[in-house]
Amino acid sequence: MSAGKLYKIPDFLQENPWPYLYIFQKTIMEVEPMNRISAVESKYKFKISKEEKLTGRVSLLNSEDGMRYILKKTNGHDLEREGELLRILKDKGLPAQQLLFALDGSRSFTHSGKEYSLYNYCKGENFKADEVLISEKAPQLLASSIAAFHAEMKEIELGYPEKELYKTVYGFAVPEVVKSPLARGDSIREIIAAVEPAVRSMSDTLPRQLIHRDAHFYNILFDEGRFSGMIDFEIAEVNHRIFDICYCATSVLCEIFGDEEKREQWVLFSKMLFKYYDETIGLTALEKKYFGEMLLCIQLIFMAYFSRDKELFSLNAEMLVWIYERRCEWQQL
Repeated sequence: MSAGKLYKIPDFLQENPWPYLYIFQKTIMEVEPMNRISAVESKYKFKISKEEKLTGRVSLLNSEDGMRYILKKTNGHDLEREGELLRILKDKGLPAQQLLFALDGSRSFTHSGKEYSLYNYCKGENFKADEVLISEKAPQLLASSIAAFHAEMKEIELGYPEKELYKTVYGFAVPEVVKSPLARGDSIREIIAAVEPAVRSMSDTLPRQLIHRDAHFYNILFDEGRFSGMIDFEIAEVNHRIFDICYCATSVLCEIFGDEEKREQWVLFSKMLFKYYDETIGLTALEKKYFGEMLLCIQLIFMAYFSRDKELFSLNAEMLVWIYERRCEWQQL
């Protein structure tokens, strides 16, 4: 039955038209089509007993046979390439979340004009921000987990986009930041000018490989003190490998920045994180030199992303200035 046509109500429904709803003008409105969960059940052939919303685009699904899955609204990225990357990582013995095939062999399905994909559930939990500041094990566990993936991803070539740090920062982020009405005062512009030579040098000289690109500490899972999974590879790209470890560090700072005492604890945490990463993977002298500048690059990218959000732009701007004032801390590693 399609909208746009007139249909005669069958005789047996004349007195009691429910459960069907007919609205007669020039069109007919149909009963609500298959819902999203029914679409999952149809595409993957298992029954869902419970759905728990995790974010605006991610849900945890519990099936009747006791299994758990992650349902995501896709963001337009290459699902075939992501699925192949995750398969390769699993074959190399790494606990990477897997993208599941539907019964028809596809990596996704469409419902109500939106595309969805289904992943297996990785058992485990992420550290809490306060926890990593006081835990002796957390920096080592986070660093070794990222390093383990980097060691294997270095050899993977799947045609992922190759990004140039200088173009990302000074071609995209900086123009967005300086034109934002929220960028008041001269301090931000002074920092942008001061670090430009270093960012140009980094872009030309630092080692490049396939990286996660979203190595937020929330995306690194542990179960009973053991690394159990890394999730959310949707924006993987070829870039400088220290981007990931610095991104992990700033993701913690963002959570605790409002507490001055915790900020100082974070400096020590970040140094330990970088130290353990170096011990696991072996950094070049230039990579060790540019930790502070990479942290600043990440802040500028976030400021550009949140250039129309007063609260988040201001937070990341404060973090930028604060990191810049302490940039020498990481040159002592």
